[in-house]
Amino acid sequence: MLRMMKKRYSLLLVSVAMPAVGGGAEFSMQENSAIHIRREVDNSFSRQMIQLGWEQCLLEKKIYLKARESSPSSWASVELDIKKRYPNYNLDRPTAAEPKWSLIDITIENEYFYGNRYALNKKGNKYTISTDGACEVIATPDESMEIDDGQHRYLLNITAGTGTKLGSPVESLKRSDADSRTKNIASAAQAISTKVGDSEKLVESAGSEQVAGQTCNYRVLAGTSKSKICYWSVSSYYPAIMERPIILKSVIATGKTNNVSTATKFEILRSLDSKLFTPPAEVKLQDRTKF
Repeated sequence: MLRMMKKRYSLLLVSVAMPAVGGGAEFSMQENSAIHIRREVDNSFSRQMIQLGWEQCLLEKKIYLKARESSPSSWASVELDIKKRYPNYNLDRPTAAEPKWSLIDITIENEYFYGNRYALNKKGNKYTISTDGACEVIATPDESMEIDDGQHRYLLNITAGTGTKLGSPVESLKRSDADSRTKNIASAAQAISTKVGDSEKLVESAGSEQVAGQTCNYRVLAGTSKSKICYWSVSSYYPAIMERPIILKSVIATGKTNNVSTATKFEILRSLDSKLFTPPAEVKLQDRTKF
């Protein structure tokens, strides 16, 4: 079965000639060619939640100012109660400038495919509203990684410097029978649907689009007319033992807003640095390969 799968991959790939973006002259994408995708993810739903929190902070401050003005004699006890919850709260502290909301909660993803190795790096911010009376939107760097080197899978919180080491599904697929392998591949193909509910599945094609210089074909998520995923037209999945989807754009409906992930760079490369598939030395790993 494994030989048949590899033969299918080879027949698919050798027939696809692509410009080597950043790699020189044209070449045919052979088996084990590498792919790098850079994406910008607009998390509009969580940004909306942050904005609601900021507006609530401003409203509370307005109420406190009015209460102090209208009833100075009772303000002292109200202020004491506020400071029990927020020790640094100062009603006279100047209100911070309103942030540029279009720049809030944008995540940058870099995804790498190279043979049976895979890596996904996500860089963004976590946001809180200050409780000191300024109502400032505070951004704290947040970076995570998923790495699969073909033998082990690593889930890393780069910001915290911690991570978990697991067995790679590639090794499991090598040992599994044909039925189990098919089930695992299908599971990977449907992983994106968890963002909008386990019951929703990808259905018919819904048009195409040019993204990062490549054509991608949309598939709509059942149960909603707004959520859709755009797969690379050349190959929807990277050809390896563990097939992973090659997604150039996704639109996930969340209430009245859409979280949109868009590829801004797409590269087919002859190779990738092995460091991309190695956890940073400073990250403390919890080994769970025996579980």
